Amino acid sequence: MKKIALFTLIFLIALTPNIVSQSSNNCNLNGFITFTQGGWGSPSNSTPGGIRDQYFNQVFPAGLIIGSGTKTITLTSALAVKNFLPQGSTADALTQSYVDPTDSHISVFAGQAVALTMNVFFDLNGAIESNSTNLRASLKTFKVYLYHILLC
Repeated sequence: MKKIALFTLIFLIALTPNIVSQSSNNCNLNGFITFTQGGWGSPSNSTPGGIRDQYFNQVFPAGLIIGSGTKTITLTSALAVKNFLPQGSTADALTQSYVDPTDSHISVFAGQAVALTMNVFFDLNGAIESNSTNLRASLKTFKVYLYHILLC
């Protein structure tokens, strides 16, 4: 719980100046794309499901891993992501490690972490057609730092 509170505080402190400056500069946010954990876990004939199936092995050749130490979730394929997401439980910390879990009640926070990881890395690898080049230029350091705070 302390990590979540710390993350929330850091996020609010770091993001607040950007929100103010972005809105005062008439920043164009059209074309930015992210998907929720429900989107990433949706059927293959949906937009995010199709992107997941087409690019997962390219973006995560060694699999997607969240967590650390002996408390991780490893998803080795697009099908594993589809089977894991969405998560519908409380935002609990992991209590053990999992490989390709199918239980949809492990931790909603873990589901959000998987969705965040997929959004960041699919975008960085060009698998999501996004207008994020301009945003990356202004938020690159913040984005990487925030990602590491959340997932490490």
